[in-house]
Amino acid sequence: MTTPRLSAIDHILFRTVVSALAEPGLPCAVPQGLGEGRLAEAIARAIWEPTTPVWTAPDLEALPGSPVGAADAAVLYTTGDDAARLGLATIGTTTTPELAATVLVEPVDVHTAVVLDGPGLPTVRRTILPMTVEAIVQRNRRCAFPPMGLDLIVIQGRSVMGLPRTTRIAIA
Repeated sequence: MTTPRLSAIDHILFRTVVSALAEPGLPCAVPQGLGEGRLAEAIARAIWEPTTPVWTAPDLEALPGSPVGAADAAVLYTTGDDAARLGLATIGTTTTPELAATVLVEPVDVHTAVVLDGPGLPTVRRTILPMTVEAIVQRNRRCAFPPMGLDLIVIQGRSVMGLPRTTRIAIA
């Protein structure tokens, strides 16, 4: 089986997301001209193979060409107010944490002030997430038993913010 080659744009988007995950809570700008259209779709195509199951929120379209999965999908594509969806996503196991879902979160109009702590952060980091308190609490429940948990990629305008499963999030 051969894997399709990624374009230069896909590589830049991939590196942007990896940088965001390496610096939890710090927005990483997506260069102008990349990921035109729906940024979440461009990021998903750059990071996951076309055969990766994707589970979308009811109001979001499935990524073109991607199989639509269920709660055990490798990619969860949702909005920042969907606490129920976060509560159903797979978190891997202690021996296979890499099988957990990665969640692409598109923002909502609600913003919550938080304090982040954990690996990748030299000190605590204060930031604002475009997520409801309920969604953040649900994410924290799903990340309460390391190494299991969810990795979040929060899309805000033309930037992305990474929140690895190891990052602790407290409501400020």
